[in-house]
Amino acid sequence: MSTPTGALRTAMGCTRAQRCSPRPRAAVPVRSLLATALLLLGLLALNSDIGAAYATSPPPTVAKVKPGAGPGTGGTLVTIKGTNFTEATAVTFGSTDAASFTVKSATSITARSPAGTGTVDVTVTTTGGTSATSSADHFTYLPAVTAVSPRSGPVDGGTEVNITGVDLDGATAVTFGSTDAASFTVNSATSITAVSPAVAMPEKVHVRVTTPEGTSPATSTDTFKFTPTVSDVSPSAGPPAGGTTVTVTGTGFAVGETGTRITFGPRMAVSVDCATTTECVTTTPELLPGVRHIGTVDVKATVNKIKSLKTSADQFDYHGLYLRSFERRRRLPVGEELDLVETISPREFNECDARLHANITANGEATDEIYVSGVIFYINCLPYEWSGVLPAPYTLRINSDGTASIEGRMGVGKNTGGCVYEGEGMSGGFEIDRPFLVSLGGTFTRVEKPPGEECSETERVFMNLEEPNSSDLEIELVQ
Repeated sequence: MSTPTGALRTAMGCTRAQRCSPRPRAAVPVRSLLATALLLLGLLALNSDIGAAYATSPPPTVAKVKPGAGPGTGGTLVTIKGTNFTEATAVTFGSTDAASFTVKSATSITARSPAGTGTVDVTVTTTGGTSATSSADHFTYLPAVTAVSPRSGPVDGGTEVNITGVDLDGATAVTFGSTDAASFTVNSATSITAVSPAVAMPEKVHVRVTTPEGTSPATSTDTFKFTPTVSDVSPSAGPPAGGTTVTVTGTGFAVGETGTRITFGPRMAVSVDCATTTECVTTTPELLPGVRHIGTVDVKATVNKIKSLKTSADQFDYHGLYLRSFERRRRLPVGEELDLVETISPREFNECDARLHANITANGEATDEIYVSGVIFYINCLPYEWSGVLPAPYTLRINSDGTASIEGRMGVGKNTGGCVYEGEGMSGGFEIDRPFLVSLGGTFTRVEKPPGEECSETERVFMNLEEPNSSDLEIELVQ
């Protein structure tokens, strides 16, 4: 659509030739503007309050610390009660951070104490700040004993004991169980030297140190054993067969027959009777079957499961002969019956064996005795060499000095020439070796000579003894 010349209209609907006035705007009520301004101000204030609330949480408080004390080495699990713990970022004992801590709730924290000394404040830090100190948050570090050396000593006391620990300076007392140390010296904050007291009976106790801060708690590192002692063994030697009555002197024995256990080496005494706390009468056991003990063994006393310490005064010598059955691994007691094979070996004849019946008549420290009562049958006794071997009953003595002898007549023999010989007074040594255990040399003296015959005045004879078939007779010389 065309517009007449000079009559172009403006956006307000007027031609250029015309002068137009702006259209009037709608009026905004003053009340609405005021309401809007108030709303904006309220929102700003609310936002400021919320931010302030987040930025200024109330600080935590500590109302209780339990336990209120622990060793200076640290490691005590402490429960802290209070308020506003939720955002906790640190727990400190004095100026030292806790070894670890766990926030249980807004009112409870558990923390592991670090090492320390003296009495300190336990504080909690959150975004709201650090708890104020008070007497309610106090934690006291107690002295602690970390090592005791030596760990044992006699019940009669007098042992010098080195005590190592922390916060030991200022110690006012050292106790072994419920008994005060005989004396003590504080060397430093980490060292005390104490002398153990005398006590009535063997026992395991805690060594504890008391300072102005308190008493060290009992731990596995502060234990000390009061032991029984063995100061004398009389007699101090006896046969390996056992049965020797021995008086054991010492300290810390339990009176009666059951409270004290006495051992000789690895074996328990046959019997024990303690008339006092310092003396027991006991009977030695036999050597352990199948085990050889050469030399000495230690005599130990055990009371309340605590064993006496080894000393040079507690030794017992098993010394002497030990006649036993090798296969059955047991001592041959007095009265034991057995068969022996006796081999007689004249130089001029072949060996002649006789199986003999015998029994043990002594098994002691110095001498074992075997009584040979008679022949059961002969072996390899050829008539043209021996018309008869007629051993009479005799006692074979085997001595701890390695010698052997015969009491009684060993026997009568006669050769084909009619010369009769009788052996007696045989003596010699023995070998601890199977099957030839005893080797005796002796003289057969001529007791009868047929007319016209030439017979030697003496013949040398050797005899070996062994248990038939099994060769299980064993002679052991314990020295």
